[in-house]
Amino acid sequence: MKIIPIALFFISISFGGYLEACYRIYIIFVPVAESCVKFKNKKNELTISSWVKTIVLGKLFRNVHNWGTAELIDLKPVYFELFQREGGFERDHHYHFRKNGVEYSIIKFKGDEEREEITQGFFKSSVFLYDPFSASLIVYLSTPTINEEYIQIFYDEKLQNIRYRTLRDESIEIEGVRYSTWKVVLIPEIDTKGTLKPIGNWYIWVDKLTLIPVKLEVKFNIGSAKAYISSLRGDPKVLRRLKKRYMKLKGL
Repeated sequence: MKIIPIALFFISISFGGYLEACYRIYIIFVPVAESCVKFKNKKNELTISSWVKTIVLGKLFRNVHNWGTAELIDLKPVYFELFQREGGFERDHHYHFRKNGVEYSIIKFKGDEEREEITQGFFKSSVFLYDPFSASLIVYLSTPTINEEYIQIFYDEKLQNIRYRTLRDESIEIEGVRYSTWKVVLIPEIDTKGTLKPIGNWYIWVDKLTLIPVKLEVKFNIGSAKAYISSLRGDPKVLRRLKKRYMKLKGL
């Protein structure tokens, strides 16, 4: 019996600082897309990368392939990039986070990838802002919450907000695996120029063991979808260690 914890120890060492969670996304009971998010942590540096793309049946409705990366130091973003390919809507985002605001560049493309328009600017802010990826991480790390919390993010040339709070403990089963979770309601007050516009209340089930969401119910202007975790590889304690750092940085 001692072999199991020893094996887990060496697995943790080999994957130290790396965790990848992948999801299958459904509309009703039909799988329409896949997505993965990766966390790579080394000392006070963290990289979050994510992608989502429609699969066979989803492509019949809308061909989507979005991917991006956020780079953080001490759990605050320093750089964010997002590449949107949503049917005929194609746009690249590049944000550099400074102490007094965000320097941004947004590139719009025609369908043939020919550069069409570049929007550049500096958004001043007296408070530190987050990008969508790092804001999602903060939601996971700060769960469970007692009161409603909010995070200010910069996206699509403007200040945006997400509000969230923990509703309750909930045990759920996904593909024969039982998870003890916190159910979180998230309200994305996001105005985006993309074809996928978040609306309404989103629900996230955060696994108590790994702090990774294992189930999501989301709404967009084109419809609702559910996402379920399909695989988890790497060091399952990555977000737990990040939570300790987050609490320390917050002085909690």
